[in-house]
Order: sequence, then C-alpha cells, then structure tokens
Amino acid sequence: MGATSTSVASLYDSHGRELGLRWLAGREGAARKVDVDPAEGEAPAFVGYMNLVRPHALQVLGTAECEHLASQTADGLDDTLNRLLRLNPAAIIVADRVDRPARPPTA
Repeated sequence: MGATSTSVASLYDSHGRELGLRWLAGREGAARKVDVDPAEGEAPAFVGYMNLVRPHALQVLGTAECEHLASQTADGLDDTLNRLLRLNPAAIIVADRVDRPARPPTA
C-alpha cells in the first residue's frame, strides 16, 4: 500500500487552529506534499523536532531547539539553518509559542 500525501496548506487548515499555528513565512510552499502514511518499511514519523540526521518532512523548532540555535555563533547558526534547509522539509514549524529563533548578536 502506497503512502497517502496531503499538502502543507491542507495540514495547516485542518490542524492550525487547534494547535495554535500561525503561518509566518513561505506561503509559496503551501502546495508542497507531505506523505502522512509512510510506505512499508519507512519510518512512521513524518513530523518531529528538528533532526538533521533522520529528517522529518515537518521539522519542529520548539523552545529547546530555538535556545540551541540562539546559543550558536552567527556562523554556526547559518551553518545549521543551511543544513536544515538543504534537507528540503515540506515545512518548518516553530512551536511552544516561540516567535521564531533569535539571531545571535554579531561579534
């Protein structure tokens, strides 16, 4: 049985209110597809906290992840975010009522 897919916009419309989501940026990615029922042999989680080794289609940045990003140097932050974006997640969700990851001060 193949994976069932839906769009980022559909997931947002279905769950945004109950999860308190706000769409901050990237509306042009609204049609991006997410496999919600993994194909046989695939990992079951399509959403999870930021993981650069076993990436999720929906990457979540919670309080701990945002604190980690904020503790990095500007170069370290750029490197981590570039690595995250190269994984091509369908969406990046900032959770735990965090506005967005803070940019570290430049030296």
